[in-house]
Amino acid sequence: MTLWVVLLLELSTPLVILGTAPRAVICGSLLLFHLGSLWVLSVDFRENAMLVALGMLPLPFVGGPWVSLGPQAPAVMVFAAATVLSLAFDDRVYPFSNLPMFAAAYRPASVVTLRSPDGSEIHPTPEVVNCSTSGLSREYSAAESSSDALDAFVTQVRRRNAAAPSPLPDGATLWVETVDVDPAGTVRTSQRRLCSLFPSTADGR
Repeated sequence: MTLWVVLLLELSTPLVILGTAPRAVICGSLLLFHLGSLWVLSVDFRENAMLVALGMLPLPFVGGPWVSLGPQAPAVMVFAAATVLSLAFDDRVYPFSNLPMFAAAYRPASVVTLRSPDGSEIHPTPEVVNCSTSGLSREYSAAESSSDALDAFVTQVRRRNAAAPSPLPDGATLWVETVDVDPAGTVRTSQRRLCSLFPSTADGR
């Protein structure tokens, strides 16, 4: 139900050209949705939220040949320009990468979980690391290109556990699952052990 409501809300954005009240309701709802996604899921849509906030600003009246479109003519032109640019740039330039949303679907994604040493048992990330799985995975993706950044990431995970509701389970280990989709639509996954979160074996990667 929530997904359908959000989808219908996003599809309703052209209605902002009807006037100030529809624009305030639609943009205000989308702003709350994007900020809520950051708070609840740790999915960072701050750029989207800023674009929506920009859309809430009052638009000036345009006369001349555009008068038939009414006082919302600037909104019509901006929407049309954004649509054309979205189609032209596809997934190469943000924010025009979101016309279809989540473009570049074939890019591999890394999912980081906290597991037992053999990987058979998955521990709840929010209770043990005080962070969502998506947030943890995003931080790992930003750090995986550098060994120093990766060490800092592991250290940060240990520090977060001090503020988490539950202590580290015995043998708690970070695992990375890589999910990819080939052009034929086949989903491929692979798993690997990153490191143990216990200091005595923290360097045994």
